Amino acid sequence: MVIGLSCQPSFFYFKTKFRMYYNLITNREDLEFNTVKIADESWLYAGINALSRCDSIAIDIETSGLNPWTDEIFLIALYNPKFDWCLIVDTQTVDILVLKDLIESKLILAHNVQFEASFLGVKGIHIKRTYDTMIAEAKLTQGSNFSVALIHTLTRRKMSIPFGMDKDVIQDFISGDFHLEEKHIIYNASDVLALHALKTAQEVHINSFKLGYFINSIHNPLALVLNRIKLEGFVFNSDKWITEAKKIEEICIQHANSLNDKVMHLVDWQNINSDVARAKESKEKGIIRTTERLLKLNATKHRLISQGKTHLKSFDTTIEGIMKAEEALKEYEAVVFDNKIGINWSSSKQVLATFEELGMKPLPTSKSATTHRMQPSISHAARDAWLLDNPEHELKPIMEIFHELKNKLHLVKSFGEAWVEKYVNPVTGRVHTSFRQDAATGRLTSGNANEGLFNSQQIPANNEYRHCFGVEEGYAVATIDYSGAELCFMAVTAEDDRLIELSKGDMHSYFANKGWEAIYASRNIPWFEADIISSSRHKDKRTGYKPMMFGVVYGLRDKKAAETLNITVKEGAIAINTIKKEIPKTIAMVEAASEFAINNGYVVHNTRTNSRRWFMDAYAAIQLDKEMPFMVKATVESTARNTRIQGSQADMIMEAIVTIDRWLNIYKIDAMIIGTVHDEIIYKFNKKLTWFPERVQEFMERIAALYMKGMLKLRADLEVMDTWTK
Repeated sequence: MVIGLSCQPSFFYFKTKFRMYYNLITNREDLEFNTVKIADESWLYAGINALSRCDSIAIDIETSGLNPWTDEIFLIALYNPKFDWCLIVDTQTVDILVLKDLIESKLILAHNVQFEASFLGVKGIHIKRTYDTMIAEAKLTQGSNFSVALIHTLTRRKMSIPFGMDKDVIQDFISGDFHLEEKHIIYNASDVLALHALKTAQEVHINSFKLGYFINSIHNPLALVLNRIKLEGFVFNSDKWITEAKKIEEICIQHANSLNDKVMHLVDWQNINSDVARAKESKEKGIIRTTERLLKLNATKHRLISQGKTHLKSFDTTIEGIMKAEEALKEYEAVVFDNKIGINWSSSKQVLATFEELGMKPLPTSKSATTHRMQPSISHAARDAWLLDNPEHELKPIMEIFHELKNKLHLVKSFGEAWVEKYVNPVTGRVHTSFRQDAATGRLTSGNANEGLFNSQQIPANNEYRHCFGVEEGYAVATIDYSGAELCFMAVTAEDDRLIELSKGDMHSYFANKGWEAIYASRNIPWFEADIISSSRHKDKRTGYKPMMFGVVYGLRDKKAAETLNITVKEGAIAINTIKKEIPKTIAMVEAASEFAINNGYVVHNTRTNSRRWFMDAYAAIQLDKEMPFMVKATVESTARNTRIQGSQADMIMEAIVTIDRWLNIYKIDAMIIGTVHDEIIYKFNKKLTWFPERVQEFMERIAALYMKGMLKLRADLEVMDTWTK
C-alpha cells in the first residue's frame, strides 16, 4: 500500500490492490504503510474524478471536537472499493468545497452520518442520500442495548478490525496542538475501509427480517432530516424566558412563605431546618468553648497577680486573651435566629420531618430503587398518590401547596436563567436541539447538554415556555399533533371493535362506572342513580380511573390498582377484571405479544415496516436452551405488552416526517421541519404559503391511514402561530 503525501501537505492518497484491501480487513498484521510525497495536486482531482464514477462513497471526518459551529475539520477520508483506494484530504490547506459536487451527488456511507452531515453542512456541503451503518445496526438490534460503535459492530458481524483503528489518536485531534503524522492518515482511513463490507453484511439481515423499507426508506433519509433540524434551530426569545423564570421563582417564594406561615407555629422548625440547627449547635458549642477558655485565662490572671508577676509579657498576653474571649461571648450571645427563615422546602429530610411533627399519617411513600420497599418520600408520584388517597385529610391544604411548590421548583431548577446561558448558541444566537435514532422503544431521543443541544422532549408543554421558540421574520410555525394515537394503535393492533366503540364516547366514565358498580356489589352496597360517575359528577372517581384502562392493558397488578383507587387488593382485582371483560381482544393481543417475546426473544411491531424489538436476555436463554430467570421473564412479559403500540407510533411519525420532507424537496417549498416531540411535528413556513399547514395536516393523516387498516381515522390537530405552541 502506498500513501501519497503532497509537499504542502494538502491531501493524501491511499492506493491499493483489491487483494491488499481484502488483507486489510481480514489480516491486518500483513500490511505495511509507506509515505511518499506527491509533487502536485493532480492526484486529488484524479481521485475525485474516479470517485465520481462510483455509485457510493464511504466518508469519515476527523475534527477538533463535537461542535460543528466552533470546531474545525482536519481530515476527510473518501473511499469506494471499486477502485481500491482511499482519498484523504487535508482540509487545513485544501478548500473543502472542492468536494461539494462529489459528496452531494452520491450515496454516502458513514457510521453516524449526522456527525459528518453537521460539520459538512456548516461548510455548505449537504449530503443528499445516505446509508448509515450505525443506524442500520441500531435498527437491526433495536431493544438489545448492544453498543453500535463501529468497532463493536464489526466484531458482532464477525468482521476483522481495520488496521489503524486506534482510538487514542482522537486525543491528538482535540489536543489543540495538532501536527499531522502518518498515524492520523491511517486512522482516518481505517473507518471508511470497512463500511462497504459492513453494509453488505448488514443487508443479509435486513433482507432476512424484511427491514429494507424501514431502514432504507425511513431511517436513513430521516437521519439527514434530523441533522437539518439540528443546524436550523429556533429563534429564541431569551427575555421572555427569563421573565417567566423570575415569575415562577416569585411564585415559589410565595408558596414557601405560605407553608411557613401555616406550620412554623406548629413545629420546632429551628431543629428541623438543618442550617439553623447547625448554626444553633455552633453557637452553643462556641459559648461553651469560649467560657471554658475565659475561666482558664482568669485563673491564669489571678495566679500571676498573686505571684507578683504582672510585669511579665505573659500577663499582658493573658489580659489581651480575656478581652478577646469576653468580646467573643458577647458576639455569640448577640446571635438571634430569624424567625422568618422557616423550613427549607427543597430538602426532603426537612419536609418529611415537618410532616411527621405535624402528625401526617400516612406519610407519602414510594418504592425505593435500592431496597424495592415502600418508604417515606416526597417524589411527584408519592405526592400524587397521597392527594388521591387522602381527599378529606386535614393536612391536604398543606400538601396541595407543597405539591405546587415542588412542581414550580422543578421548573426553576430545569428551566431558569441558567438554561439560557447553557443553550443559546454563541455563533448562531439560536437554540438548537438534536435527535438520535437509538432508543429501545423505537422513538427518537433528544438533546445533548454536553454539546449545548437542548432536549426538546423536556420543554414544558405550556405556552409560557413554548412561545419563546420562534422563527425569523416572514415565517410562521405550524404545530401538528396526532390526537389519541396510543388508543388508536391499541384498538387497531388488536382489531378490537369494542374498544373502538368505547373510544368514541366518555370512556373514562364508562370504565369507572363499571368498576365501582362491581366494587359496590362486592361490598353488598346497592348502586343507585345518584352514584353514577360522569365528567361533572363524582369527578374524583373518574379522575382516579383515568390511568386504569391503559394500566390494565399494559399489565397493571391488583396491588397497584388498589393503591391507585384507594381500595383493597381484592377490590383492585375486581376493578381490573371489569376492564378485561370489556376489551378481551385488546387483552388477548398484548398477552400474545408477551408470549411471543418469551418464546422467540423479539416482537414485530407491525407488518408495514416489520420493525422489531429484541429482548436479548430472553433470546440468549432460548438459544442456550436454558430456563429464563424469573425477573428476566417478568420484565420481558411487561415490556412486550406495549412495544407493538409504541413502536408502531414511532414508525408512523417518522414515516410522516420523511414523506413530507421528500415532498418539500421535490417541489422546493419554502418550509422545513424544525422539531418533533413524540406524536407532534413542528414546521416553519413562509407566511405567503397560507395553504401549507393544512396540506401537511393532510399528509400526516394520510400516513396515519396506512397504519390504521381502514378501522379508524387518526386525526392530526393543527395550530399556527409565530411561535411553537402546544
